Amino acid sequence: MNTCFLFIHHSDEEKYLSLTVTSQGHISAPLTFRTSEEVKQLQSGGAVTMVVLPSKLCSMHEVPLPWLGERKARAAIPYALEEQLAQSVTSLHFAFDRQHYKHNTYLVAVMDKEYLASIIDRLDFSGIEFDQITLDWFALQEGEHCVTEDTLLIYDKAFKGALSIELSDIYLADNPEIELLVFNDSASLSTENPTKSVSKTAKQWIATRLLNAKTIDLCQGEFQRGGKHDTTRFWYVATAGLLGMFVLSFFIINLTKVLVLNNKIELLDQEIEIIYKEFFPEAKQVISPRFRIEQSLKISRAGQESETFWMLLKTLGETYDPQTITIQQLLFQNQTLIVALSSKDFQALESLQQALQQSNIKVNQTQASSKEGQVMATLELKR
Repeated sequence: MNTCFLFIHHSDEEKYLSLTVTSQGHISAPLTFRTSEEVKQLQSGGAVTMVVLPSKLCSMHEVPLPWLGERKARAAIPYALEEQLAQSVTSLHFAFDRQHYKHNTYLVAVMDKEYLASIIDRLDFSGIEFDQITLDWFALQEGEHCVTEDTLLIYDKAFKGALSIELSDIYLADNPEIELLVFNDSASLSTENPTKSVSKTAKQWIATRLLNAKTIDLCQGEFQRGGKHDTTRFWYVATAGLLGMFVLSFFIINLTKVLVLNNKIELLDQEIEIIYKEFFPEAKQVISPRFRIEQSLKISRAGQESETFWMLLKTLGETYDPQTITIQQLLFQNQTLIVALSSKDFQALESLQQALQQSNIKVNQTQASSKEGQVMATLELKR
């Protein structure tokens, strides 16, 4: 029987990066992006479907506890890990199973609940059925380290999980003896650890490894598929629907109130307009008398400022040499033109200031410094 692998990173991806592997480990459908309909065609022969999520969005932890029942374990494990986690345990999903329980220690995969829920919702919306959701990390065997396109996957006694390329350089610098599995599309690392090349892409290798690997299915606990969990999911959806109806009713009631208030305001505006025209018969629209006076004053000031601005800008344009001076920024405020510029040397800057002063412009140099072979300066120009 074939196994279809879907490599998903974000829940908003329009297409699914997928491939199919036969039971003998041969790739029968190449790795490429496929639409939901094309994925269903891969599944049409009764293929098992495994969704693979990136381990960089998950963390792996070992929790020393005696083996507990399902309910007790789900209560005990989050609080055993609480101090090691940045997020609240109520917003995280904890996945574990019996086959990874060794030496009285649980191996636990921890992931954000909203992220996992969004992936499942996306698959359900697309009508894609799947048998399990797991992590690419489970392709590793104990003691292995592999470099994917953007991550270092690690499985050793000191650390289990994934590191970004930046953190990988630090980790490998402290462990120069570690041998790395590298693929055709592996990211480049700055360290010089011994490597073992695999003539496949990282995802092709991961898929063939996961075919027979012992994985942890993330669809457990509240994300369990089928049975009573579907009933629980139904009640969640029903509750959300009722909440949506309540919110919609709330908006309709308030919208009705707004329409009534707008009608009253319109009637008041009509009354105000009648009274206003009695005092200002020449007015074409209702404007506050105070606003009328302030508007006239602003127009007068704006005219003076505009004249000053254009005069300063014209003088600056006539005096500066674009071969030696580069204007970076202009700012006009309080009758002052502030010019941020760069010049090839202090002599060119001094020549510009003298030329402006000869044109009866007051020049105030507020800043001057040398940077990368150029002089950076700020001048304030006034009439």
